[in-house]
Amino acid sequence: AGTELRVAVVISGTGLGDCLSGSDPGDHFHSGIKPLKPAALGEKDEKSIRTTKLLNLFELEAKKYLALHPVNLERKSKRLLPANSILTREPGQVHAFPILKRPSGLGLSGICVTGDDTILGIAKVTGMDVCKTPEMTANLDTDLNKKFEITAKLLKQYGVVVLHIKDCDIAAHNRDAEKKKDSLERIDTELGQFLGKWPGKLRLCITADHTNWSKEGVHTDDPV
Repeated sequence: AGTELRVAVVISGTGLGDCLSGSDPGDHFHSGIKPLKPAALGEKDEKSIRTTKLLNLFELEAKKYLALHPVNLERKSKRLLPANSILTREPGQVHAFPILKRPSGLGLSGICVTGDDTILGIAKVTGMDVCKTPEMTANLDTDLNKKFEITAKLLKQYGVVVLHIKDCDIAAHNRDAEKKKDSLERIDTELGQFLGKWPGKLRLCITADHTNWSKEGVHTDDPV
């Protein structure tokens, strides 16, 4: 399970490949999962073709299951739209990640503060500890003040603290420029108060993984 509408689909076993598209039409502007010809191979990639068939079967079975799910039956009775399918995107293989702190004790001790389970998962595979409280929702109602308060305490225990903020991205996906502006201003305010109280030296990096266009609600390739 992931956060809100997101889940991770894991297919494990032998004879699998990752040269295939997902089914999310927002990614590829087509419907249906298709095998992709690997750039380094002239012949067919039988493993990816097999995986394509398996993923298609999974999605078909998911539709059957969701159609009879009690939550969807209740939604239909209230004339609400049902959650009727799982769209897959960006298939790939699990690879080894560089570990921040190794068993030998070398490297940095790190922790990630976030309400988003996807980010928590990434933090875990890089060897970081994670911190999530009920106030952290990974949405517009997240308690930003509490996150900065917790971060201040954790900076006394860890070499690196990653504070992840999601709400401005959510606002842009909702095509709500006003709420995105409010979110960015709130981040500025909380960060300013945090720095005003910090007693010593601190190395601070503020960055983002992508830009997000409030008009269309999609990620863009502008510099962050």
